[in-house]
Amino acid sequence: MLVVDDDAMSRRLSRRTLEHAGYKVSESNDGSSALVRLRTEEPFSLMVLDLDMPQVDGREVMREVRNSAATAGLPMLVLTGAEGEEAEVELMDAGADDYLRKPLDPPRFIARVKAVLRRAGM
Repeated sequence: MLVVDDDAMSRRLSRRTLEHAGYKVSESNDGSSALVRLRTEEPFSLMVLDLDMPQVDGREVMREVRNSAATAGLPMLVLTGAEGEEAEVELMDAGADDYLRKPLDPPRFIARVKAVLRRAGM
């Protein structure tokens, strides 16, 4: 799994929660490095993506991932502080498989991760 978040505390909490649940986790602290890792490393089973990051934000990462034949099927769970139906519609239309609002609630987070992986057949 790849956790992409510019906030070190959020990234660390996501990683620890996933590792505690038995998942192998890699991290990227911005969208640019995440896109490089997706092109150059072994395929990831899931990307946990922060929406609001400087320079290359989560929306751009989602666009690039969905437009690349190599990564188009990568399951994506987006973490966001945005609220409301408009945010949900925007994220799902942009290619997110699911989303979760911050702050992270570990049991809910793991349940969503499992659901996304299950729907992806993993």
